[in-house]
Amino acid sequence: MSRVRGSGLILTFLFAAASVARGDSAPVAGIVKHLQAPIPGALVFVYGVSDARLNRARTQPDGSFQVEAVPAGVYDVIAYKTGFYPSLVRLWHQATPAVSTIAIDLVPAKAPLGKSEVDVWSWRDRLPADVLREITSESAAEPYRATASDRIRLARVVNGDFASSTDVGGSGGGFSRTEANLFGSLPGSLQYSFRGSYAALRDDHAVSPLDEGTARDGVLLIAASPETGLALTYAGRDFSTPDGSPSRLDREAVRFEHQSDAGGTIEWSVSRRTDDGFDRATSVMGDLVPAAVRHDEIRGRWSRETDETRAGVTLRVYRRDLTDDADTSDPRHGSLLDGGLSAAVERSVAGPVSLGARVNVRTGSAGSIVAPGGTVRLRLGNDAALVVSATRGISSSAPSALAASAPRVVSGEEWQTAVSSDASAALTVGSAADGRFEVRASSSDITEPLRLYFDGDLLLDVGSVYLFDGNRLEKLSGAASARLSELFDAAVTAEAGRITGRLTDGSQQAFALASSDGKYYAGTASVTLRPTRTDVSCALRRVRQVLQGDGTRAENYSEMVRVSLGQDLTVLGFDPFGSAWRLVVSYETDATPVVDPAVEETALLKHRLMGGVSISF
Repeated sequence: MSRVRGSGLILTFLFAAASVARGDSAPVAGIVKHLQAPIPGALVFVYGVSDARLNRARTQPDGSFQVEAVPAGVYDVIAYKTGFYPSLVRLWHQATPAVSTIAIDLVPAKAPLGKSEVDVWSWRDRLPADVLREITSESAAEPYRATASDRIRLARVVNGDFASSTDVGGSGGGFSRTEANLFGSLPGSLQYSFRGSYAALRDDHAVSPLDEGTARDGVLLIAASPETGLALTYAGRDFSTPDGSPSRLDREAVRFEHQSDAGGTIEWSVSRRTDDGFDRATSVMGDLVPAAVRHDEIRGRWSRETDETRAGVTLRVYRRDLTDDADTSDPRHGSLLDGGLSAAVERSVAGPVSLGARVNVRTGSAGSIVAPGGTVRLRLGNDAALVVSATRGISSSAPSALAASAPRVVSGEEWQTAVSSDASAALTVGSAADGRFEVRASSSDITEPLRLYFDGDLLLDVGSVYLFDGNRLEKLSGAASARLSELFDAAVTAEAGRITGRLTDGSQQAFALASSDGKYYAGTASVTLRPTRTDVSCALRRVRQVLQGDGTRAENYSEMVRVSLGQDLTVLGFDPFGSAWRLVVSYETDATPVVDPAVEETALLKHRLMGGVSISF
């Protein structure tokens, strides 16, 4: 049976190759529709994946189209009309016996309010540049906005990509990573997207708790319409510690989003984070971290945006159950319950000026605080704005003894929930289509002990900083993206932060620290050579923080560097069976924090040369 299948596959491939060699050509025809209704006047592009050949047509009143004399090969067939999302279907056109037919479904592109405006150039990683230019011209008067289901517009039942890479050299032991992304349509107008990955780190000469481990991630998104979506998320991490102690992290989350016809957006999420020794194994102050923590959170958000008004309310409630070693002299056992409410409204008052009001309220085991504030927005033109905002705590109470001695683990922008007062200014210039530049400066006072993870994978990269009650976090960040010419696209981001301030008496006693000053910087840069579809990207981050106590000193030092080169092989004519192949080579280096004083810091500096391939189908 396998021999017959293999022979059929080889014959099919040889037949297709022979068709290309003979130069056979035939029409590509089809229909563009929404549900069962034909869409007249839609633009249809037939784009050659291997040779960048571009043919175009418009649909007739019955929604049909036909492009004559298309040579055999692999093509992306793209349909677009103002008011709908672009839709792409990959076609293996064999030019025999007579015609290739295809049906393309378009989905209405309602503009959900409360989200930043995005034009068709946000599709530049998926649509050819020539097609993007024509679609941009077609839709210049009516740019559309993104929704939660933007990533699942392709019209086939199964589309996606698969990527795998492995360590081919270096000093980091064995490491491999596999990723899969599937998306498409289901019966009943459902759209789905699934993204999963698995990574394994191996070292036969492990000297640190962070030398061996695995990482698992999965996200499933189901959208019943452009307005409604449901996301299920799972992430798991395990380290194989030399002494056999547990080091595991699991996180599950469910998120629901709905955008109403009235312009409002409602989001609800429920999440759980279960830590069994993971934070202790990766922390430079492991003896002051609970052995196990379970963190449950419920969050709801409503927002609405019109041309004149912006408004939003966020409610969150979270509970932490802490467990420490039974033989610890200062055990950290118990439960903590906290809740918070944030509300903001902004309205245009005179020409380019908008004024807004904000209030943040928090109460519970971590203390209570009321912090009102305001926002001023100045529009400097169609594509430029300056926003200045600030809040100040006017009423507060101290956290409980348990909350003051157990750092809450956060990532991303979640640290802002522990802020009493802050001030920020942001300047934005440009648009996604023509190039964009933004810069932001902020200063925030912290009122709760936190461990703030960066956006690392928490396997190779466990970089973080520690914030305590009394710290001040000052940040300066910026981002820019643009088409430098017809040949290049480029993007860059940068961020620098500084941690200062005298710790409160409660934090000094709970953690035996006198200061926790530190700084970090991070950045990314990428360049795309359009004619050859070559990408070069790099990322780096460096953390230097000293946790100084009376006679003790813990150095929270970490760094990360990534440099990668990606090459699309379809430009070389390599596209077997309609799939697009991409070769990726990267150099990675990581220096993890010294969590075990007996381990030399140089032993934790790892270098890797990674090689891999990704396949899109």
